[in-house]
Amino acid sequence: MKSVRFSTVRLILAYLLIGVSLWGAEPPNYYQNAAGLTGAALRTALNTIIKTGHSPVTYDEARYALAATDQDPADSNRLILIYSGESKHANNDWINNNSADGWNREHLWPNSLGIDGNSRAYPDLFNLRPCDEQVNGDRANLVFDESSPGTTGYQKSAHAEATNCTQDSDSWEPPSSMKGDIARSLFYMDVRYEGASNEPDLELTDNLNLIHNNAAYMGRLSTLLVWHFLDPVDSKERLRNDRVQAEQGNRNPFIDHPEWVEAIFGPVFQITLQRAGANVQLRWPAQIQDTMSLIEMSSSLSPNASWTKLTGTPSLDGIWRLRTLPLSSKVRFYRLKLTDING
Repeated sequence: MKSVRFSTVRLILAYLLIGVSLWGAEPPNYYQNAAGLTGAALRTALNTIIKTGHSPVTYDEARYALAATDQDPADSNRLILIYSGESKHANNDWINNNSADGWNREHLWPNSLGIDGNSRAYPDLFNLRPCDEQVNGDRANLVFDESSPGTTGYQKSAHAEATNCTQDSDSWEPPSSMKGDIARSLFYMDVRYEGASNEPDLELTDNLNLIHNNAAYMGRLSTLLVWHFLDPVDSKERLRNDRVQAEQGNRNPFIDHPEWVEAIFGPVFQITLQRAGANVQLRWPAQIQDTMSLIEMSSSLSPNASWTKLTGTPSLDGIWRLRTLPLSSKVRFYRLKLTDING
């Protein structure tokens, strides 16, 4: 629970994860040196853990490793592609064998954004996914973010073979079922690669001006945090975590312990509260659908306090949802309550 005080107004954020297991099947004591830590200390401990056990495959070997990590559960000879969700034959549909409609290796954190072809980051299987070659080309090095209708380059279907993706001139939005998986992969890359031993120092950011060719920044961090929350870890992601460990020896800690995302990168929701004349304005990320949230008000925080649901629909202000409420001379407590989150 996070709280912000403005004059006599307090904002309380309460959220509930429904039906989400927070524990993966990591080996015993794998994270023992991270126990009880938070913030920078946790980041350092996790970097050591996942770097120490990392024995990377070569980039050529990664093609065959992906056939195992992303195997189609219905056919062991096939794999599932990122973004499109298509099933492709691991060998027959490899781009060299099917140049018309083949698959290749997609880097979630693009090579051009700070990853040298000779570094361990280049073939890291937590960053690589099998992808339709044409979809891969269309995504290029766009950041991950919510695509905005009406903006330059907006496409409702980012590609004919990725109909559940959207894009605009500076962002790529994957299907909802993949958003959390992608976010946790990028959190891993940020923590795994800190610039030691000639490795890149990768950093997630909200400042899109920092993201350009040869700079080691990627984003948008605030969007990835929300995606992590809205699309929680599931059994398929845990299975892939186990399979990647079998191939390259390390794990993604944010799959095993999703709660560590907030412990390292900060609050999932950047809620702001400010005065606007005789009113107060509550803002929260626009990715939170109206049907998933409601504003409640109370005059007390006692355990038996009565909370009243406020009517009305929030407006959109760029990447934010906005509620404007009258500023009272009395103490008022407001909470944004999220419900019906099922991944």
